[in-house]
Amino acid sequence: MSDNLSNFERLYELQKKLDAEASTHNRDLFFAALQARGATSVEIQYEGSGDSGGIENRTILPEDTDLSGDITILVSAWQEDALSPKTMPLIEALEENAMQLVEREHGGWENSEGGGGTVTYDVAPREILVEHHDYYLERSEFSHKY
Repeated sequence: MSDNLSNFERLYELQKKLDAEASTHNRDLFFAALQARGATSVEIQYEGSGDSGGIENRTILPEDTDLSGDITILVSAWQEDALSPKTMPLIEALEENAMQLVEREHGGWENSEGGGGTVTYDVAPREILVEHHDYYLERSEFSHKY
């Protein structure tokens, strides 16, 4: 049992390290690609509940910005010792990255009552802002005796 646990811990730490490397590398690529296309911001809205959810809308500024074309990012895979290149359309890579960032801080956000929010890629300061909200049910009880 302890050998399995220590192997899992080793793999988990490796995965965290590779994810961090990929995130830094891909972030630089995203901002360079957006800047080269003249984009000032990309806003990706997501919503979900009942155990499913995803991207609902996206806003690209200026509105006439063309984000077509592919980008090659780096991705990690469980039990792999190195990052691998993955080529995909730029907008899909941004959306995939946005959902990874949401999942990093708000894992399971789409479950039960769910949640939603916005991920904004702000090109000039090279910042990614995740604004998230959770939905929940509230119950108020009252008892009156006369």
